Amino acid sequence: MKTKKIYQNRDLMFHLIGKSVTMWGSILQSFGFSLFLLDTTGSSVKFAAVLTICGIISFFVTPVAGIIADWFNKKKIIVGLDLLSSLTLLGIWIYSNVFHINFASICVTVSLLTFFSAVDTPVSDAFLPILAGRDRIVQANSLNNILTTIARIFAPIIGGLLYSFMGIDMLIIFGFFAYILCSFMEMSINYNSIEAAKTATRITLFRHDFLQGIHFIVKQKMILLLLLYGMITNFLILPIGTIGFPYIVNITFGLPSVFYGTSEGTLSLGIFIGGIVTGIFLSKKKINLVRTFMLTVIGSGFFVAAIGISVLLYKKNILNTYIAYYIMIFFIFLIGAIFTTINIALPSYIQENTPSNIMGRVMSIRTMLLMSTGPIGQLILGFMLKYFGIHYILILAALLLIIVGLIAFIFIIKNTSNESGGDLNGRITGN
Repeated sequence: MKTKKIYQNRDLMFHLIGKSVTMWGSILQSFGFSLFLLDTTGSSVKFAAVLTICGIISFFVTPVAGIIADWFNKKKIIVGLDLLSSLTLLGIWIYSNVFHINFASICVTVSLLTFFSAVDTPVSDAFLPILAGRDRIVQANSLNNILTTIARIFAPIIGGLLYSFMGIDMLIIFGFFAYILCSFMEMSINYNSIEAAKTATRITLFRHDFLQGIHFIVKQKMILLLLLYGMITNFLILPIGTIGFPYIVNITFGLPSVFYGTSEGTLSLGIFIGGIVTGIFLSKKKINLVRTFMLTVIGSGFFVAAIGISVLLYKKNILNTYIAYYIMIFFIFLIGAIFTTINIALPSYIQENTPSNIMGRVMSIRTMLLMSTGPIGQLILGFMLKYFGIHYILILAALLLIIVGLIAFIFIIKNTSNESGGDLNGRITGN
């Protein structure tokens, strides 16, 4: 089946476009709230605290959401979450016009939106292979990556312009309409599911289903090793993207918000181009996940180090603001491009090797594990910025990324040689 037939799958396209529209709304509102916090407080600790709270919410909600995805109608869940997200943004918009947006109101709003997103992610992940068909999961994930990345490229740039000229209110309004539009698109999908029977032993059933998902992952050595590896990588790389980059642009360089939007768009442009290249590569060749993961993390380590060095040279007055900024966004682009393979290959591998009846809980546990270390790293980075320069922190993180990549490569290769059964090299094809 050619890629063209993926586009002819009406229900899949409505789902993917709906997710892309939701991404526009999510980026616009999160972008606006992030800039608002940095502009009004200038505190890396408060900024990190909000992100950490969001991470904790996602960590605890995601596994429950995965069970819900397997129990109930996925379409109804997604539609309901989009409507709740739109109502939340409508509420904060009304509040901002009656009173004034403050730190507390942002925390409440972001926490609610994070809760809805944490439920939505595993449900959508479980819904996609059902709509696409198991033999077209890789192509569907690749297309999903392209569509959502288009939003990631342009939404931050547009968000920076809107925030600069019209303030945070306009970003909230855009987010509201994006969620509304997505809910109508998801409503039109033709999908009928048989919901799990409602019993008085729901808590017992939940415990059984959750443990079943964990047991499956533990038995699948390749999945377990890759998830542990991803947890360590997220601990190092996620805080740099969510706190480090905006801190450099807004605080260290002191540039207008549109420059931060451009840097976010550049990261997404790298992901977009990387997604296209990866999709073409997957359709023709096999990918060795061990080698891919190793090169990705080691490569990103060198790129992060280059950004840290450029900021260091700026602090020593060797580079001016704009040269240092453009060097930074160049390597941000490369980081986005090199990480795309993992964004496509890892969920595709798990989806291809997981039974559909436990897909939701397995994907939610995957998300929970990958997200568990990010908030810790964000909180640590927020406090470190009070005592150390961002350039030194970036260089340290880069060294750790390179070391982790080398250790993971040696460790997984060693386990591969010790396994007589199963392919721990994790080869994925686009067939």
